[in-house]
Amino acid sequence: MLLPRDWGRLLSQFKGLQIIFVPISLILLTASEFTFKTARQNVIDGLSKESFLTSKLLTTLTLTLLYLLLTLVLGMLFNLGATQKESAETARAFITSKELFLFAAYLLALLGYALLGLFFAFLTRSAGSAIAFYILYLVLEGLAGGLLQFSSTLKPIVKFFPTKVFDDLVNSYRFDAESLAQFQSQLKQAEEMGQTIPDTIYAQLPQFETEVAFLITALYIALIGGATYLLFKQRDL
Repeated sequence: MLLPRDWGRLLSQFKGLQIIFVPISLILLTASEFTFKTARQNVIDGLSKESFLTSKLLTTLTLTLLYLLLTLVLGMLFNLGATQKESAETARAFITSKELFLFAAYLLALLGYALLGLFFAFLTRSAGSAIAFYILYLVLEGLAGGLLQFSSTLKPIVKFFPTKVFDDLVNSYRFDAESLAQFQSQLKQAEEMGQTIPDTIYAQLPQFETEVAFLITALYIALIGGATYLLFKQRDL
């Protein structure tokens, strides 16, 4: 891989790990507040529930930013040698203005996954249970999406599942117009030749326009954050 050309592919490789590490790290930091009764003590000492939740939301954002920064640093270090071999000019341009849009999308998607972990931390108030529920949710959503693919009526709703939307937002083709045009050209040629193209091939393309993907992701983030707030506010410490 050569930077900045391959940032999209590089982030896609890191995403598989970070959608596990980020939420689990957040769960461990948050659930311990309930395990050791520090959340209750903070409220007794005068901290409002709203302020406590706000602090956790800020922790979520900070942790997500740190993991994104770690990805960028590792990506530049791993690709330093290969990039310098291509040209000194390219080596200096690890990140251009074009990639900033990609990083913003990646941050938003990772934040969505992190908030899912935060929700389960507040739901179960136990690190072990929250981690299990989070992983179970990912598995069940994947299974549900796979089963709904067999129904022509229900199949279109699969792309609206939360993690499907998060993943679609950071689809590498979305930020690589050259590769997208080449892929679409290959599909068109195959169709003209009468070849049958599986739906899984079309699923590799972005399912939403970029503006729509950003909007739906932001909506899910607001809904998950709101659900976490209501859950925390209505339960005793």
